[in-house]
Amino acid sequence: MIDTISINGRITSSTEGILPITSLEVTYGVGVYENIKVRNNISYFIPQHVDRILNSARLVDITHELSSEQIITYLTEYKNSMKEDSYNLKMILLAREKEGAQLYIMATAPQFPKKQWYRDGVSVTPFKYERWKPQAKTLNMFPSYYYYKQAKAQGAYDALYIDHKGNVHEGSRTNVFLIKDNQVYSPPKEDVLEGVTLMTLERVFKKNNMNIIYQPIPFDSILSYDGMFLTSTSTKVMPVKTVGDQSFPEIHNSIHTIREMYETALSTCEGKFDLI
Repeated sequence: MIDTISINGRITSSTEGILPITSLEVTYGVGVYENIKVRNNISYFIPQHVDRILNSARLVDITHELSSEQIITYLTEYKNSMKEDSYNLKMILLAREKEGAQLYIMATAPQFPKKQWYRDGVSVTPFKYERWKPQAKTLNMFPSYYYYKQAKAQGAYDALYIDHKGNVHEGSRTNVFLIKDNQVYSPPKEDVLEGVTLMTLERVFKKNNMNIIYQPIPFDSILSYDGMFLTSTSTKVMPVKTVGDQSFPEIHNSIHTIREMYETALSTCEGKFDLI
């Protein structure tokens, strides 16, 4: 068990990371967060994750005096204090007043999806739900927790959000992609949280003369596509076999190709966005 955390750059016991129940940040979930993957002592895409937590703070009007350089320093110092070599770094930024902002950094246990899921695909369960300010990663997580729990109870890998127009948005913790005639499609970026994995996948595609078309995807059209996959920091590229009570005939070969392409890029980029 990891028993230290960083609070505004001060590395201390995790028992100090306690907020009173009267705190607005606790009772209303006023804050933003971000997760960073560390594997074999390589931290992946730190500047991009830092940019995203700062952007999330701007979108929901959380004010602070932290710079990206400060946050990167705090992350680096905390990582250097760790004895473990594989974990996830979680950042939580809480702020009611600009001068009172607190950035918590902690290590959490990594999640490793089962190998057979990548081979056989997973299932997702659809729910009618749209996140407020979808491009901000906020602590207002109860709907995501609720729908993810409902999906897991049905044996699914993730929930799949459908908006009031009947269009696919995203998973509770994943971005969504579909394949048709070897072309990749995904919902409009303004409707979803643009994951760092999505950003890096775009770069891998560009190097391989591929691209992603961002457009509305009606839920009732999903099975007219050749295949579907999810992405996230832990998921990477995960094929989808079943959506609700319907299934694709097979996992399309191009999805396995994309997954292998992305895995190769990750293994050689040394955690640097410019090298992906």
